[in-house]
Amino acid sequence: MTTQLKRLFLTGSAGHLGHRVAKFSKEWDLFYSWHSNSPDQSLLGTPIQLDLCNKRDVHKTLTDLKPDVIIHTACSNRSEDSIVPAIENIVSTVANSSTRLVYVSTDMVLDGENAPYLDSAKANPMHPYGKAKAIAEAIVMANCASAVIVRTSLIYGIFPLDHQTKWLVNDVMLGNKVVLFTDEIRCPIWVDTLAHSLLELADSSFTGFLNIAGPNPLNRWDFGIKLLDMLNVDLKPNLFPGLQAESGLLRPRNLTLDINKAKHLLNTPLLNVDEAIKRMKHVLSDKTIVD
Repeated sequence: MTTQLKRLFLTGSAGHLGHRVAKFSKEWDLFYSWHSNSPDQSLLGTPIQLDLCNKRDVHKTLTDLKPDVIIHTACSNRSEDSIVPAIENIVSTVANSSTRLVYVSTDMVLDGENAPYLDSAKANPMHPYGKAKAIAEAIVMANCASAVIVRTSLIYGIFPLDHQTKWLVNDVMLGNKVVLFTDEIRCPIWVDTLAHSLLELADSSFTGFLNIAGPNPLNRWDFGIKLLDMLNVDLKPNLFPGLQAESGLLRPRNLTLDINKAKHLLNTPLLNVDEAIKRMKHVLSDKTIVD
């Protein structure tokens, strides 16, 4: 007797994280949405072109599909203005249903002045992106009792390179001035680690907030140097360490996340950057990965 797979609706499948979640979703009946950038044609499952800011289309899609779980990874590439309408449209459709929602948030909802942050830390964002994500978190918590909100950090990976690393490599190689802060601290997480963690949560009963990030805080300079070294990019004279405090930018200073709860809850190992790089090197060729 064949067991029917649970139905998963994934948003943001053309994005860096969404693509990896889709790749690893072989034990699900997968439906994945995209908006302006078409996803990888090799992905298994059913693609759906959908504007998450279109309430009528979102309602119809989710009502017709009746997914068991939604993993919402979609991140605005237009502006922060789409973050709140997208989650409002999703939540208004599934709030009174049995659908479980796994919402990917960010450490940017925090102020960076009270690290390390527990899973239950109160949002106090400084940045427009963080403010929009904090509003989205509140909408999910107020309307979806079975939801889990994942706060994560800088997401990195190869094949393809994540956008931030691609920017770093391109600018370094083109000779553009690149400044990486030594006083801005995050907990970078390998995209494969996060993708597996989200799928594990999708099939669990855990609800509420959960920090999922790398176990070792790093400043932006040290993190950038590790990635450039992995990619065999020679350090150039146009690459400089700098201080966020002297930049004039309003950004959180230290967003170290306490991940003890996730370590005990998940079977997926939360790898640090050095451990993830060791695994990624197994699939790296001699040529630089910049598409």
